[in-house]
Amino acid sequence: MKVIIRNLLPVLVLALLFSCSADENTIIDQYNFLSKKIENKEIKNIKANYQNSIFLKGKFKIVKPTRNQFVIYTETDETRHVFLFDEVDESFDININIEKLSYLKNGILLNDDLFLGVEGNVNEIINTDLKILTNNNSIQRIDNFKILIHKWFDKEDANFNELSVDNLINEVSTSAVLTHKGDCDAGGEGSTGCSIGGGSSGCSVSCGSGYYACCNVTTIGPNDCHCDKG
Repeated sequence: MKVIIRNLLPVLVLALLFSCSADENTIIDQYNFLSKKIENKEIKNIKANYQNSIFLKGKFKIVKPTRNQFVIYTETDETRHVFLFDEVDESFDININIEKLSYLKNGILLNDDLFLGVEGNVNEIINTDLKILTNNNSIQRIDNFKILIHKWFDKEDANFNELSVDNLINEVSTSAVLTHKGDCDAGGEGSTGCSIGGGSSGCSVSCGSGYYACCNVTTIGPNDCHCDKG
C-alpha cells in the first residue's frame, strides 16, 4: 500500500499544479486586457452625436470566433466590452496591436489611423468627428462592413464577470448568428441601428445595406441586439 501511495503522489502533485495553472491562466487572461475611458472636452462634444459611444485606451484582444466574424475585446474596472463585426469577408484580417479605440456606433476608429465603418451608415457627422479625432491626418478606411454589434456587461453581475474572455466572446458570437423571431423592443424594419440598456448588460447595433436593426430586452442572459435581413 505504501508503494502505491508513493507512486501516486507525484501524479497527484502534477494534477494539482496543472489545475492551479489553468485557474491562474483564466484569471490572467481575463484581466490582461484592461483599458480606461478617455474623457476630455473634445470627446464630450463628440459623444453627444452618438448613443452609447465610448472612447478607450489600453489593451485589447482580437479574435476571429468564426470565419465570417471578428471581435475586439477589452474591459474597464467596471465593464466588459465586446465589439463584434459580423458577415465579414473570409479573407479579411487585421494584425495590429490596438492601443486606442473610439466607438462611434456606425464604426470604430483604431489607434487614430484605421477606421472600420458599416456600409451605408457612415455619414458626414462621423467624417467630421474622424477629422477631429485624428487631427486631420490621413487614415486608412474600410467602410464596407455589414454588421457591427457592441455588447457591454457589468462586472458586478457574477453571471458575466466569472466567464472567461473566450467564453464571453463565444456567447456574443453565437447570439449574433441565431435565428431571431418576434417583435423588436427597439429598431425594427427600416432601422439601421438601435440600442438597449438597463440591468447588468446592454448593447448597440449598426446594420448595413440589406439588413435592419432589432434590439430586445431579455429576461435570461444578456440583452440582445442583432441585424435581420430586410
